[in-house]
Amino acid sequence: MFDWTPKFVRRYGDMRGHISSGVTSYAEDVRARRFPAEVETYFSRKPVAS
Repeated sequence: MFDWTPKFVRRYGDMRGHISSGVTSYAEDVRARRFPAEVETYFSRKPVAS
């Protein structure tokens, strides 16, 4: 994930690319108002009249 990696660390994947792609997609969806959708949102219930 960083520019420098100690020599005892073995690279098993490109986490920087995955994180960057995910954050970019999230930001685009928020700016375009595609996220959160209604199915991803909780709504409070109306209080019951006594």
